[in-house]
Amino acid sequence: MDAPYFLPEHVFKDKCMLPKSLEKHDKNLYFLTNKIAESLGGSGYSVERLSVPYVPQVTDEDRLSRRKSIVDTVSIQVDILPNSVPSDDVVSNTEEITFEALKKAIDTNGMEEQEKEKRRLVIEKFQKAPFEEIAAQCESKANLLHDRLAQILELTIRPPPSPSGTLTITSGHAQYQSVPVYEMKFPDLCVY
Repeated sequence: MDAPYFLPEHVFKDKCMLPKSLEKHDKNLYFLTNKIAESLGGSGYSVERLSVPYVPQVTDEDRLSRRKSIVDTVSIQVDILPNSVPSDDVVSNTEEITFEALKKAIDTNGMEEQEKEKRRLVIEKFQKAPFEEIAAQCESKANLLHDRLAQILELTIRPPPSPSGTLTITSGHAQYQSVPVYEMKFPDLCVY
């Protein structure tokens, strides 16, 4: 070691003496796991690992090393108050969330009334409207649905235009109509 006088005096002692202020248990220095869990959980982080107690583990590197340092001799411990210690601002009781509680939270009265009104109108229409009017309305809805489906299928199934052109047969003569280069669709990314 070139300059041992730069290091604190207690580095070279075998047993490190802790200050008297750290030997007494001051509850203001503890971490409250429920407070940490509350703040982390509110931010969307997982708090499951907070319930696992911290156990320092000696690594292979520590075992192989003969040199002792201040970090090796003084184990770093995080003192955590158990959840059983009551605090004045700690809320320990949590509301149990069940399917029934969620059902009550969702306002279904308005939706049920709208659904009943729709059913009533459909039943009334079938009872009072002439058959031809109902058939014409169903046919127009079916045609609309068929046209929309045909549009979707045409867009998804139709292959892109070939650069060599398309073959069109008019009055028995085959003609190729090629696509100009400036109208061709090239991919954004190419692999060479």
